[in-house]
Amino acid sequence: MVFAFSIASLRADTIIFKNGDELEGQVLEKDENALTLKVEYGTILVPMSRVKKIEADTLEKVEERAKKRAVAAELAAQMKEDGKVLYKGEWITEEEKKAKEDKIAAAKKKKKESEDEARKKAAETVTKAKLAAEQAAAQLSQNQATTNTRDDRFSQRHSRSGLTNDTFNQSGVGSSGSSTLLGSNGYRGGR
Repeated sequence: MVFAFSIASLRADTIIFKNGDELEGQVLEKDENALTLKVEYGTILVPMSRVKKIEADTLEKVEERAKKRAVAAELAAQMKEDGKVLYKGEWITEEEKKAKEDKIAAAKKKKKESEDEARKKAAETVTKAKLAAEQAAAQLSQNQATTNTRDDRFSQRHSRSGLTNDTFNQSGVGSSGSSTLLGSNGYRGGR
């Protein structure tokens, strides 16, 4: 009678998903939107939109699953006796496990160093771009100051005659088509 109780406690339904995956568990609740499924490590909520069908367990399926678990437990005991551990789905020695973990750690370290180097280069690029922008702004400011100084000198030289840089530019005085030319020194006459 204990055997019958243990088989009944192993009873589970098989959920077949639309993508072909299968999941075994005990259906606790079901409605048109979702089903609550008790699985080996807890309870999950499965949307019915993902479910193709639900197959109820038969006594044969329960017995087959119990046999598979017994075989897996026997294999695990034998492997542990041989000094092996289950690592990512395969039985390997502790040394093999350590070597694989070291390889993974080295790959992670290399990836982190590569990412750090990329961040450093990006920061350097940003710094160079800021410096270039600051230099361009300084050059623009210097050019503007030079232009203002030249305009001030022009205004001071020609304040006696009433000419300003603006009237000079607007009137066309000094253009090549005008009869009066200003020379390179800013005065009328020769060049």
